[in-house]
Amino acid sequence: MNGIVVIDKPSGMTSHSATQQVKEMFSASKAGHAGTLDFIATGVLVVCLGRGTLLSGYLSNESKDYLVTILLGVETNTMDIEGKVTKTRDSSCVGIENLRSVVTKFLGEQTQRVPSFSAAKFKGRPLYYYARKGEVIKEIFKNVEIYQIDVVSVEKKHERVFATLFVSCSPGTYIRSLAHDIGSELGCGACVYSLRRIRSGSFTIDRAMTLHELASLDRNSLNKRIVSLEDATQEMPSVTIFESEQDKIAKGKPLTREMVMKKNIPNHIFRVMSPDGRLIALYTRGQDENASEIVAIPKRVIRPAIESKKQKEHTVSLI
Repeated sequence: MNGIVVIDKPSGMTSHSATQQVKEMFSASKAGHAGTLDFIATGVLVVCLGRGTLLSGYLSNESKDYLVTILLGVETNTMDIEGKVTKTRDSSCVGIENLRSVVTKFLGEQTQRVPSFSAAKFKGRPLYYYARKGEVIKEIFKNVEIYQIDVVSVEKKHERVFATLFVSCSPGTYIRSLAHDIGSELGCGACVYSLRRIRSGSFTIDRAMTLHELASLDRNSLNKRIVSLEDATQEMPSVTIFESEQDKIAKGKPLTREMVMKKNIPNHIFRVMSPDGRLIALYTRGQDENASEIVAIPKRVIRPAIESKKQKEHTVSLI
């Protein structure tokens, strides 16, 4: 079981718990996810199985799209509706036009405060560990980028004002922090009421299945839900090597131009593919000072053993 499964995570479940359920369903040796979703959040969670876990760091480093509904006029200690209310203010004057003028201020690169209730680490422990104990630690900030932010709707229900936004952003962006900052800019405060991730990299919500839907499938149908390592990385630049060079790449040897069929080497991290289209490793531009012919060095070997055509033919003949 080596590949990717895209699920629609339910609210009220951690990303880790959802990942473990998928691992058990597919009887995978190991599993991980590419990009954590908050406990209350739903939507696209990319689960990596077997050798697919070697890609988790690269798949999580992709842009994300969200639909978020924020409750205006309410602030909590977790920046979402699950937390303890710390402040309430009147938000009845907020309309769609002034909200639109405010959210545009958050477009582009910016520094964002990491929520105290998050899985980000401080001295080896997640921040929520300290927050739950009431320990105050130095605030942590990170650089993020908002590519697009649109106001979908503003509704008033039971004397409360809810605003739904579409947000496209860089990996690692905290939507809770964004909602809190928008509320501060409006002067009434805000927290996340509901959050749904509709895209993570190339994986969209229409490709996702709920855990309940997956549990209803037989083994053959389950296997059809696995996205291959090749398909999962198809948007990455690639080079194809000669069959005779496969063993070297599978062992993490440096890449030279003579090993590559087409001599154009990408400038960023790229896939190294076998002639029959299998992903062997991820490489990046680099040069050994003592070997000028080297053009790239390994970042991650995905398949440490690649059968050659002769080995395959030999196996068939033995059968």
